[in-house]
Amino acid sequence: MKPFYRRAITCAITGCLFSTFAFTQGFYISINGGYSFPMSCQNLPDFYNSSSNNDSAKIDQVNVSLGKGVSFVVTAGYMFNKYLGAEIGFNYLLGTKTKAVYITDYGKTDYFISADMIRFVPSVVITAGLDRVNPYAKFGMILGIGSVTNEMTYEEGSTLVEKTFVMSGGTAIGCMAVTGVLVKLNKHFSFFGELTMVSLSYAPTKGKLIHATYNNNDLLPGLSVKDKETEYVRSLKVNYLDPEPDDQPKKELRQKLPFGSFGISAGVRFCL
Repeated sequence: MKPFYRRAITCAITGCLFSTFAFTQGFYISINGGYSFPMSCQNLPDFYNSSSNNDSAKIDQVNVSLGKGVSFVVTAGYMFNKYLGAEIGFNYLLGTKTKAVYITDYGKTDYFISADMIRFVPSVVITAGLDRVNPYAKFGMILGIGSVTNEMTYEEGSTLVEKTFVMSGGTAIGCMAVTGVLVKLNKHFSFFGELTMVSLSYAPTKGKLIHATYNNNDLLPGLSVKDKETEYVRSLKVNYLDPEPDDQPKKELRQKLPFGSFGISAGVRFCL
């Protein structure tokens, strides 16, 4: 074969390969929203349903996962080819409340716990490489910054006590697995639906009482720093002869809180 023809064939093959690669790779941005259901629930201390009187009491555990709620996701991704890509997702979880009730002959106490979290999710994308309807899977790590809100309302006759305590600080670490289907609408836009599983726990490092009232009268001005603020530590040493000062936060052991979830979502993707 003459050198000219060899060069021509080589250029043609190279051009075809480059065209295929250029068509299947590229940047994209996606937006989606959905709802996450609780998974891998735990039972938290002092958070249960209870009904008691002078003769007996009935206590029921309450299963808790703070990962349940509405989620909103913005993702930037890049496909290296039609089978493999990488993403960076920014996820906001607006958690829904879990309730526990404690009833006695004297009154009723309602407890609520919920969480909000911003989650940063780098992940690997694997697709079937199909053109019109393309199944895919994603596997990634989760780094989260959030807060957990505990609310209490006590009612007894004309007496009403309300408190809100917020825990925050620290970083949540976990992992995520996603399966989905991408439906191509045109050259730039696609529609997709996803099923997501999250394995995640979060141990706050600090807490603060932000609301406390007695019959709508504010109690916070009369409370000490020790009464309002808490520092959560990995190891705790207690000296009964030298208690913690009132002008410093009290110390308690850290507790890992469950954020496992199973979610469904839908959204749109824009290819640049």
